[in-house]
Amino acid sequence: MDRWWEVHISMPYAFATWSSRTPTIPGSYDGDVLLIFTMALAVILLLLALHNRRTAPQPANGRPAPARVRDCTQEGEAAQGSLPSGSPTAKRLQRCPGVMLYTLVLTCKIGHVDSRFSRRRAPRPAWTPGEAHSRGAMQGAARNAELQRNLEVLKIHETNTNRKLGVVARRSLPKGYRIIYEPATFSCYQWGSGKRTAVEEWSELSSEHRRHMRLLHTVLRKVPDGGKDAFKERDKRRLESFISDYAFSDPQRDRAHIYELTCYINHACSTCANAEFWVDSDWPNSITVKLVRDVKKNDEIFICYHKPSLYFGCALCRYGETLRGRLGRLLFIIRNLSRRRCKANANETEPASDDAGISAAPDSSASNDIPSDKALVNS
Repeated sequence: MDRWWEVHISMPYAFATWSSRTPTIPGSYDGDVLLIFTMALAVILLLLALHNRRTAPQPANGRPAPARVRDCTQEGEAAQGSLPSGSPTAKRLQRCPGVMLYTLVLTCKIGHVDSRFSRRRAPRPAWTPGEAHSRGAMQGAARNAELQRNLEVLKIHETNTNRKLGVVARRSLPKGYRIIYEPATFSCYQWGSGKRTAVEEWSELSSEHRRHMRLLHTVLRKVPDGGKDAFKERDKRRLESFISDYAFSDPQRDRAHIYELTCYINHACSTCANAEFWVDSDWPNSITVKLVRDVKKNDEIFICYHKPSLYFGCALCRYGETLRGRLGRLLFIIRNLSRRRCKANANETEPASDDAGISAAPDSSASNDIPSDKALVNS
């Protein structure tokens, strides 16, 4: 054991003394024998390195590929054959079947490049029109599935107040329960950037998408269905006012987003609100609503809008309500009382049926009492 340790200590010393032609090395072994052994080992390592370089795959551009891609040529060719022949990725792979082939194989298998070879994730692929259409169909199906999942615990209900519609719980739910998760149905620039693109974004929607949003929000039924040229100044103000009242902003407070179910949740101050929300900054800017306290069945859900320019205050304690909000609430009470009185007078003065047994038609005002939003919810 001592002699083996002595040889290892003496090997660097052999290289150091060879140039000065020192004939001997301290120790029990002869210096010339150790020098010959060391040089033979170096020659063997050099031959192995040359052999590995010769057996490595050589790409078309003449540069040798790294040794780590020696065994992935067949996998790379199989992955290349699965791509369209005219795609930019296939052309790029034909020019350089080295690291790109290995990257493509790992991308197809695990979704990103192996962290042992690269810390950067693979770039997002470019979608063809057919793939984009199928992608939109899948997102629409996912959005409908999320909406159905949300409606299992929530429902849109008439509040019989100046708030009109609201969201109530179908059953008792505990604190911390996620009641809503849904992507945005409409997005535009509204606040932070200084520009407003609501009209442009609305004009670029498909006619089916606009019709769906009109069914959800009665305010949008007066917005023109044509292009940007069909918008008048009042139509533009109506659309921007709808965005300001119903939209939620992303974390950067730059873009405004409209949601199918969350937009029906009424505002309450941070003390009275029983739920909180946050919006994802990445597309499709999904919103998540979670309870901050327990709610019982048929309890209304409230969130704090965190908007400084709200004319209506808290729905429970009236905190922050402005004069405009008070006048609107008073006007709603007066209109509701007058509507009830008109309905009572119509029932008292309803004529009796004639001899033929045909009763008089009911008053048309009674059928107009149901708001369109409520009819939509009941349908």
